[in-house]
Parts: sequence; C-alpha cells; structure tokens
Amino acid sequence: NLEYRMRHKDGSWRTLESSGAAIRNERGEVEKFVLVARDITARKQAEAAARESGERLRSLIANIPGAVYRCTPPPERRIEFVSELIWELSGHASTDFLEDRTQSFASITHPDDFPRVQAAIQEGLSRRLPYVADYRVVRHDGTLRWVHEKGQAVFDLEGNVSWLDGVIFDISGSM
Repeated sequence: NLEYRMRHKDGSWRTLESSGAAIRNERGEVEKFVLVARDITARKQAEAAARESGERLRSLIANIPGAVYRCTPPPERRIEFVSELIWELSGHASTDFLEDRTQSFASITHPDDFPRVQAAIQEGLSRRLPYVADYRVVRHDGTLRWVHEKGQAVFDLEGNVSWLDGVIFDISGSM
C-alpha cells in the first residue's frame, strides 16, 4: 500500500491510497499490473480532527487544579482514567490506579470515611444527580489530605450506569 497526495482538478489536495499486484502468466512472468486507488481524504481529515480534539482535551484536563477521573460504577469503581494530579493528592502515580493495578479509590480513602463516600455516590446515582463528598485521603506516606469530590454518572440508552466521571480537589488548606 502506498499513500500519497495529489491535486484534484478543482485545485484541492486529496490523499489517495493505492495498492497493486502483478498478474503473472503460467511461466511466472509478469504480464500486467492491477492498481487500485481510493480517495482517503475524508478519513485523514477525521483522524486529524480526532488528534486535535484529543490534544485540546489533554490540555484542558492538565490545567484543572484537581484529579479528573472516569471509573466504572460501584461497587468496583475500577479506574479507567485518572489525571496526573492524583500524584499530588495521593503520592501514587496515575498509572498505579488504572484498572486498579496497585491502587484504587477504596485503597486511598480513609476507612472511617469510605461508607459515607459510597452512600453519597449511591444517592447521586439513585436520584440521577451529581454526587458530592468531602473525605480524607491516606497518602502513600500515611499523611492525610482532605478532598472534595464531585462526580456524576453517565447512563446508556437503557438507563444503566456506564461510568462515573468526576474530579477530586485538595481542600486540606481550607479545613
């Protein structure tokens, strides 16, 4: 396969993809070539738009002064995405949380606060409203930080919870 750009008769540039094969006779000699070309300009434009959109989203998330996350619904709350700022809150790298590799939200939530956090999430889910909870996070070194978490469920077409999206802010200085 070969990709290349070519100017269209209207003056615009198009991206084409060509592939070909040799047609051989019974003696194995090449008699002719078959070449198929197709216009993949729309696909290339869509790929570029998706990259640009992803870059904008990464930039926005990186500038939020809190840890942004997406996780599966309770009781698991398996983390599918968490921004780098989780490091400042917990002392653990964001990659430690993905798919609960070595950390989970439960593992860093103070045990005395965990039932209250779960109850706030369940109430938000049952009412189909955002949930909010203030609680303590146990950092990797054993120190505590107070955080404010706000999130909301995303529902599928059948009304089932697909995931939770939210953000966690450090409010230790205001407690």
